[in-house]
Amino acid sequence: MIKRLPFSRNAQLTGSAMDEFYAEVVLYLLYRFAHGGTMNLQNVSGPCKAALLNNLYENIKVFNHV
Repeated sequence: MIKRLPFSRNAQLTGSAMDEFYAEVVLYLLYRFAHGGTMNLQNVSGPCKAALLNNLYENIKVFNHV
């Protein structure tokens, strides 16, 4: 079971917006690990979210020695 934690006390995402954000993160990570390549981030809304997803993937990859 994955416990979803807010990123900060000032998190602006609530309810379905947070569910959608977490779903997007999980799908992105599954795609990256399954295909081992880069994903076209043009479909990701905003450069900040694209950077967040890339950094998250790289940190998990390094942590797990993939």
